[in-house]
Amino acid sequence: MVTQSQLQKLQRGSQLAKTITTGFMLVATAGMVFVAWSILTAPGAGRARFEIGSYVIAASAVTNASTKAWLLVNFVLMFGLLMMCLWRVRLIFVNLARGEIFTARNVENLRKVAWIFVAFGVYGFAGPLLTQIALGFLAPHAGSTTAGISSVLAPWPFLTGGLLMLASWIMAVGLGVREDADELRRDVELTI
Repeated sequence: MVTQSQLQKLQRGSQLAKTITTGFMLVATAGMVFVAWSILTAPGAGRARFEIGSYVIAASAVTNASTKAWLLVNFVLMFGLLMMCLWRVRLIFVNLARGEIFTARNVENLRKVAWIFVAFGVYGFAGPLLTQIALGFLAPHAGSTTAGISSVLAPWPFLTGGLLMLASWIMAVGLGVREDADELRRDVELTI
């Protein structure tokens, strides 16, 4: 049985987590603005480089508009996925801060976070390969690049997405059991 003090502790912690998540969203937005500015002002000097998964291109090699557009599209896509993930996590914390723990909204938000992690995993495989192909056409002399798929990090987004999907399923089952118990309790009260 959950006590009132445990619920209040969860609500306070969720309020703090919501604020931290909002801070991450602001930092990520500032980072995206900086990355977009770096791409648009390329070619850069020094050791600056852009990474799409394991595909790396030196900023000094980003010389034409097509390459800049490709990089911008890729970084905006990744930024969009990150912001969707952070937004869904923030919504979960908002619900928890209100004391709404096992709700259909939390199940749905957690499930969407799981699918976003899977999308990160797919992009981890497809992004570098598509970039290598695209830059082969857009900028055949793009400088020093390396391509490949990191075998160490590749499964983690899929594993995380799978675990989050499992957690959302467990929450949905728990929610259904609670709703059934509430209905049985109402039936018992009506018969007495």
